[in-house]
Amino acid sequence: MIATLTPLHKNVPHLTDNEHLMLKVDVPKTYKDLQTVPPKHICFVLDTSGSMTAVFPTLIKSVKSGLSKLRDEDSISVICYNSKVTILCEWNKCTEALKKSLEERLNGLQCNGSTNISGALFQAIGQSMKVPKSTAVTTICMTDGLANEGVTDINNLAVMLKKVIPTNTTIHSLGFDVGHNPIFLKAVADVCNKGLYFFVENDDILKGSFVEIIGKTMEVAYQNVKLTLDALHTNFSDFQTGKDFKTLPLGDLHLGETRRWIIESKFIDNASKYEIRGQLHGFNVMDVQHEIVYADVVLERGDDYTVDENVAKKINLVSASKAVKLATTFAQKKQYGRAEKLLRATSQNLRGLPVIQE
Repeated sequence: MIATLTPLHKNVPHLTDNEHLMLKVDVPKTYKDLQTVPPKHICFVLDTSGSMTAVFPTLIKSVKSGLSKLRDEDSISVICYNSKVTILCEWNKCTEALKKSLEERLNGLQCNGSTNISGALFQAIGQSMKVPKSTAVTTICMTDGLANEGVTDINNLAVMLKKVIPTNTTIHSLGFDVGHNPIFLKAVADVCNKGLYFFVENDDILKGSFVEIIGKTMEVAYQNVKLTLDALHTNFSDFQTGKDFKTLPLGDLHLGETRRWIIESKFIDNASKYEIRGQLHGFNVMDVQHEIVYADVVLERGDDYTVDENVAKKINLVSASKAVKLATTFAQKKQYGRAEKLLRATSQNLRGLPVIQE
């Protein structure tokens, strides 16, 4: 992997006590003879019936966990169902902009109505048929498994699904709530090209299920990557969370992946320059050994405040994400004025970024 640290400004502005840095980590698309996994199509099928109310936050957490594992070249579709079946998202490339847009829409979903699992599964199969037969489609059905509308008899439904399921499509089932019907969900997975069934009873099972189902979309190149930064008279914080750190966990990195983080450096003393030494520690899965990669940068005080556009864009992306989450909190508390004011102020900072404006 290759790591770089890039400051927002060419020179640190005089009399300021902080500077933003962007850490960029690139992992090669190929490693020796190992190629990246081709782009995949992932379809999420979400139960929004009334019986899901108690476990729905966990379901949404599941989807967000799955989204985080997908690459720009992967495609995603989302189907929601209760008494009716709705396509929340047609097939689209899973870009960061789409992920953020989807997360906002997912946060706005509410539970009500009955549970038409069969209708949702047939709709998901319809989505699969829009994809070339040579492309694998992974469908993940998340529900409490209490079908009470449509085809509710699992034997009849299994026969129907087996007849129409395309050969390029596998349906996996995740059961939520202790009262769900495991026999129903396991049977659905079995007849849909030997899919997997999981009972999501805690976060460990949740994480494991997505590693098993979606984690195979990409080959993990590095595990448990962590960043340490060292500099005299300087402290560091994660811009996303606002938390100070000595070691920042970055998670796993995959073949062909590019990741960016914004870090805020806080200067204790007003020096003419700051030498920052960065080290990334991670376990190289391919070579089966620990690896250290260095990323150093020197920040100097000066009069050239030219802004690096890539760093500024990433800062605005993170700021927009934080603003939307905070505005959502205000709106849930019926503080609509505060929410609107925050979003208007944020949108002013996003001029020149058409993807985010859209």
